[in-house]
Formats: sequence, C-alpha cells, structure tokens
Amino acid sequence: MRVWKRLLSVVLLLSVVSMFCSCSSSKKKKEKYKYNIGEEITLGSYMGQGVEWIVLDVNDEGDALIISKYILDMIPYDQDARNVTWEKCTLRTWLNNDFFNSAFSEEEQSRILLSKLKNPDSVEFGIPGGNDTEDRIFLLSLDEANSLFASSKDRRCKPTDYALDKGIMTSAKGSSAGCAPWWLRSPGRDAHSAAAVRDFGYVLSSGYNVYYEGYGVRPALWISA
Repeated sequence: MRVWKRLLSVVLLLSVVSMFCSCSSSKKKKEKYKYNIGEEITLGSYMGQGVEWIVLDVNDEGDALIISKYILDMIPYDQDARNVTWEKCTLRTWLNNDFFNSAFSEEEQSRILLSKLKNPDSVEFGIPGGNDTEDRIFLLSLDEANSLFASSKDRRCKPTDYALDKGIMTSAKGSSAGCAPWWLRSPGRDAHSAAAVRDFGYVLSSGYNVYYEGYGVRPALWISA
C-alpha cells in the first residue's frame, strides 16, 4: 500500500512539473518584441543581400509598419501603358507573389500581416484611386509618404547595387547625390500615372507614367510584434 502511495505521489509531482513547464513555455511564446519608430531591423533577403528596414509606425498592439531602407529594384508600376489603379497594377502582383515568396522564409512570412489598405482618389487631380485592397507587401500612399517622414531629407533613398546595375536614375550632385526616385501606390495626374517620391525627397503628387522604368521599388509591410 505504501509503495502505491509513493508511486501516486511521484506521478502527481511529475504532472505538476509538466504543467509548470508548459505554462512557462507558453509565456515565452507570447512574449512580444517592442518596436521603436526610427529603429532599423533586418528581415528577409533580396538578390543575395539581407534586407534592412526602417520602422515608420507602431500601432496599439505593438505591430510595426516598416519600409525598406534602400530602393531594392527598378520596376515599372505597371508593365503596360494603360489606365490602372493600385489594385490592378503589375507591381502589386509582383510584390505579393514573387517578392513575398522569394524574399522571406516561411517563419518570416508568418510574421507579415495582411493589411487592409485605403486607396483614396487624388484630391488634387480627381483621379480614382480604385478599390480598397488587402496586401501583405505594398507601397506607401501619397498621404503616408507625407505624414510618416519628418522631412524631404528623410524621404531621400539610395538604391542597392542591384538596382544601380539595372540602370535606375539617380541624382548626380548636391545633398541628394546617389539618391533615386521611388513609387507610391496613389494615382497621379491622370489614370495612367502614379505618384512618387523624387530623388531629392519631394513627394510628386502628379506622378509619372506607370510604365516608366527609371523609378524604384521601396516595399512596405506590417510585421507582428
């Protein structure tokens, strides 16, 4: 009888230890990373190089909006000379398929949130912005480019060597030397143009032709805490 009592005590003790370990493990999994605006992190890789990102915003849940520190590639907003919105452009398809699947591991992909994006019409030119979309990888809007950076200087961005090799247009002199223009997802002055940020950091609301190849891609995304 004493032997059985001892065995029962051992079993109960092991159960308690197991529950404690399980709880501790759960607590560790629930720990969140605290992002800070302006912080730089590395996530994923593109063309053999790790991708550096800048934290632009943090929401109440601790999730962070990040944008690539450098212009990663030179790709037109849309491959055809046509009237197009962010919803239908080929760059959106490339970002959410080719780039998403090649640049991030499965674990990294699981941390990238599906974002509900507003795509308002152009107030200045009256051009439709199209339907709202859900994207994991996207471009900043005109409003976001204006509000999430403190100045034109902060919007200036240099391209990677890969983008340079593809022939992206860069500024030759002055404080913006070496910087290049990058696309925004908002409509420009007409239905076949998209807004952009110029090489010197100025937000160009009139934009440029969607099929132009001289502008770069600076991906943005929301990542979970």
